[in-house]
Amino acid sequence: MKGVLFRVRRIYYDQIAAGTKKFELRAGSGYWRTMLFHRNPPDVAVFICGREPVLRFKIKNISLIKTSEIPALLGRPISDQGIRDLNLDKELEAIKVDLGEKLNG
Repeated sequence: MKGVLFRVRRIYYDQIAAGTKKFELRAGSGYWRTMLFHRNPPDVAVFICGREPVLRFKIKNISLIKTSEIPALLGRPISDQGIRDLNLDKELEAIKVDLGEKLNG
């Protein structure tokens, strides 16, 4: 199995651990396109936050979405930090990683 590592902020780590956050968004940059789409796409999402235990989830789907779709996905406007994190001033697309079942360890 191939994994991809996501560093996340505490608030998102807690939501992922609780099972209330079911997807991860990343900028549609060349780096993330290469990591998530090219060659052998990952099948495991690995989340880390500081010294917290590592979280691992099966990846159900990876898709490109228009940045205009993000507020509807989130159910709220995009925060200023989210705009910076997703490079929304430069990117017209974002990458959505749908999370499946939690894996042990």
